[in-house]
Amino acid sequence: MSNTSEIPRINPWAQLRMQLAALWLGSFLTIGLLAAPALFEHLPRQSAGKVAGAFFASQAVVSLVSGLLLAGLLCLEPALRRARAIWCLLGAALLLQALNHLGLRPEIGALRDAINQQEALLKAMQGNADLLQEMRQRFGLLHGVSSGIWLLQAAAIAALCWRLR
Repeated sequence: MSNTSEIPRINPWAQLRMQLAALWLGSFLTIGLLAAPALFEHLPRQSAGKVAGAFFASQAVVSLVSGLLLAGLLCLEPALRRARAIWCLLGAALLLQALNHLGLRPEIGALRDAINQQEALLKAMQGNADLLQEMRQRFGLLHGVSSGIWLLQAAAIAALCWRLR
């Protein structure tokens, strides 16, 4: 007589891959959807921006480590070495992170500093209001692009979690 109530054994590597991807997605969404908005709600804008920037910089490291660990775990299973969709999603998430962190973040930070300097000059009656307005518009544009990239990365990580289930 066979025992039909046995629970099928789950591959521990598959579990670990899914848990790592879920933790990555959870930390990513926590920073972007909970922590950053709360900072801007409770702190002065400039302070909130600096703290949020530090959070996103830390999250970039978490993304890099998570992505590389996940790639290593994917290589452990021969069938997943050729899983093109999974590798494309992982690559997209890491590429988007690099674009945001290495491409846009430094420019946004430099622009923020230039805006602060121009605001200080305006208070001393030596600044250029038109230049300040241009910088603020560019800052808003870059921030919007960065937010769009963040959303695409969140979608890639969520899709990756879905594919690994």
